[in-house]
Amino acid sequence: MCLNYKQAILAGVISEAVIFLLISAMMFTPLWGTEVQKYINMLVGAVVAYLVAYYFYFKKKPKDAVKEGLLLGVVFVAVSVIIETPVMAFGFAKDMGLAWFAQWHLLASYLLGMVACMVAATMKKK
Repeated sequence: MCLNYKQAILAGVISEAVIFLLISAMMFTPLWGTEVQKYINMLVGAVVAYLVAYYFYFKKKPKDAVKEGLLLGVVFVAVSVIIETPVMAFGFAKDMGLAWFAQWHLLASYLLGMVACMVAATMKKK
């Protein structure tokens, strides 16, 4: 089985939309702007990536589950960066510009999302 890019991109958009809604809801909590919030954001991103990959994208366990999961994770990251660039790098965080994406917690979140997709692929039953 090879990666279905249309479905992978759609899954990435769904994942990004759910993450955006959940993280936006956190703006109204006392945790917003704290170091704890960065860890919660990473956890939310990984859990959402896993759930979307497991329940939406992978219908059965792929032949090469780790590779398929990694490729899906890379598509998720690409979709996220494409969606977030105009909003964050040229909008809310324009003083940082593209350096926005070099923050440790965003890089860790992208890595955790890729790992979550690989885990989802390997845990799917045949």
